[in-house]
Amino acid sequence: SLSPSSASGSPRRVRLSRRVLKQVACLAWVHSTVNVGYFMMQSWLPRYLTGELGIELSKSGGLSALPWCMIALFSAVAGSLADRLRAWGWSSWSVRRLMLCISNLVPAVCLVLLAAVRDARAATLLLMVLLAAKAFNCIGYYAHVSEVAQGCAGLLLGFTNGVGIVVSLVANIIIATLVERTGSFSLPFRLTALFYVTGAAVFCLVMPAGKLNETPKEGP
Repeated sequence: SLSPSSASGSPRRVRLSRRVLKQVACLAWVHSTVNVGYFMMQSWLPRYLTGELGIELSKSGGLSALPWCMIALFSAVAGSLADRLRAWGWSSWSVRRLMLCISNLVPAVCLVLLAAVRDARAATLLLMVLLAAKAFNCIGYYAHVSEVAQGCAGLLLGFTNGVGIVVSLVANIIIATLVERTGSFSLPFRLTALFYVTGAAVFCLVMPAGKLNETPKEGP
């Protein structure tokens, strides 16, 4: 069992039951899908713009930075929307699922479209939409972890992020191999889109609900 400290300073034990282990495994998978997308954009966006779209290297820097500005802008939008939904009576779990779906499924659609787009302006617009949607992840996945793992959210996020980094490093190697062999980002984009979809499906349909430290009710 885990014994993180609670806000009162007393130890709060989390029993590693089958439900908790399944929940942690699901969170690690979802975090991996989140990280793979970020790693791919950070590592391969300039190469995609210059190699796939033929944009001059002197211009690709500005175009690479423009989509990332959308994360800063839409993080505030996502937070405001979440607050409004809660005020309208939405449950916290419903809000988190909606935000996670936006942050995973919208980028998945954008990546499928990017696999077929060869126009620099259209591609830049899709990248802006993709990263704007990724901003909703802070109100989805990360906020969910802080709610369900009170007292050990940092420990849990450290673990799931570690798993996500390892998965992302492996994914980067796979992307490099595919780009080298095919000469295109089309297949890596489609595979990453599928990966995003699995993250949303696991979060919404597979992962057990409830807090990690909840004790299941026993029968009489």
